[in-house]
Amino acid sequence: MRGLLVARCTNPSSALRAPSPLAEGRRKLTARAPRVFLTQSRRVRAPLAARDDEARVAYNARVPSRLRTYLLWSLLAGVAFFAVYPTTNWITSQRRAPLHLYLDAELAIPFMPQFIWLYLSMYALFLLPLFFIPAGSMPALGKQLIAGSLISGAVFLLMPAQLGFARTLPDRAPYRAMFASMFGIDRPFNLVPSLHVIWSTAIVLACADFARLPMRIALLSWLVAIVASTVLVHQHHLLDVIAAWAIVFFLRRQYEVRNA
Repeated sequence: MRGLLVARCTNPSSALRAPSPLAEGRRKLTARAPRVFLTQSRRVRAPLAARDDEARVAYNARVPSRLRTYLLWSLLAGVAFFAVYPTTNWITSQRRAPLHLYLDAELAIPFMPQFIWLYLSMYALFLLPLFFIPAGSMPALGKQLIAGSLISGAVFLLMPAQLGFARTLPDRAPYRAMFASMFGIDRPFNLVPSLHVIWSTAIVLACADFARLPMRIALLSWLVAIVASTVLVHQHHLLDVIAAWAIVFFLRRQYEVRNA
């Protein structure tokens, strides 16, 4: 019996074998790999997280800056407009012989009261710079609007003009009330150049500078419709539009929105 036990204990196939060096090395490498991977992943994630934090801080700082800049230059441009337009309109209305700066053929242009919606849509354009133009480029647009208002005021005084279209109220509602309100506020003077066209064109072109192609096409189409509406609702003549465009393109060279 004792011999049998000794034989079993000394049998190489049944004895416990010590792990080989290769297996021991593989085991250590496997145990170490997760720690190495975690360490390296932390090293990779740390710069990315820091970069995300910097981008978030920059975005949060940029949005209030854009809003403040937009409000500031909107206020300055609004002050310039309301200081010039009502004053010169009243002064021109006191002139005894205002100029007729239009062609007789223009008087055949039909009156289309439905275009008043496009005419008034200009006021929706005022919000676009807040969404399209960076804060650093907004001052250039603001200067264009202020300079355009001042130049227009000077021309209004030097070349006092009177509207050639006879002002009539449409019969249909709501156009009758809309035109009655507009006629009560805006007298048929301050024609050359059209400030309606100057402001619309300056804002749309500035926003189009930062828009993608489909949006740029939409903005320019909107601008063309607004400009056409100034004539089709009998608020302006063709010379008013041409003069306004000339002033805007001059001001865009003086105050470049892209390089502001």
